[in-house]
Amino acid sequence: MKNFSKISGLVLATSLALGSTAALADADYMTGGHPYVGVGLGYGGIVIPTASTFDNTTGSTGDETNSGGFAYAIKAGYLYGIQHFAVGGELSYNGFPNSTDNVSFLGTSVNVDTYKASSVNLLGVGEYFITPAVNVNVKAGGALTMQKYDINPALTDGTSLSASSTQVLPVVGAGVGYNVTQHVVVGVDGLYTFGDRNSVVNSANTNVDASSLTATVKQPLYSVLASVSYLF
Repeated sequence: MKNFSKISGLVLATSLALGSTAALADADYMTGGHPYVGVGLGYGGIVIPTASTFDNTTGSTGDETNSGGFAYAIKAGYLYGIQHFAVGGELSYNGFPNSTDNVSFLGTSVNVDTYKASSVNLLGVGEYFITPAVNVNVKAGGALTMQKYDINPALTDGTSLSASSTQVLPVVGAGVGYNVTQHVVVGVDGLYTFGDRNSVVNSANTNVDASSLTATVKQPLYSVLASVSYLF
């Protein structure tokens, strides 16, 4: 009986120890609700069509499209974690670099037009924790995009022709994150906002004297940003 009691006590102690270890491991995963704020810096752009190429007999050497550069995001959201998973929502403001079309003509680069854009995104967020510190995430929702299209006045006898549009477009994204501490998370996130790269080309219309321009501007937008967030 004494041996049985000792063995039983040892088994019970081992079970409690293992249970405590498992409980500690589980506690390392995000649990409960956590609001957060963050910023992202990186590369992004506006997807645009290239300018019309002049005939080779004029000396044109083709189009040069500048559609990428510094992009940023400011975000705030809320996540609710249950073991390996977390779900929530995010609101962000995203800024993009201007995109331009330049045509090389007789050895000179001529600017044709410029696209400008920013967006406010409302996204649903889902995360899966591979380990308590490492997660992969997906995002999807809507982007309220503010976009503007300008034609170089030098091409229109000094007349400023531009068109602006505010559109709600679908946006998706994915990324990875790493919990440096319980509150600080760093990561890399990619976002793509769907649109029509030929939206201006297909909808542009000028009045009789070409002194004004109307067009729907809803170009696709993209960004890949390194981010840092603080969880409360």
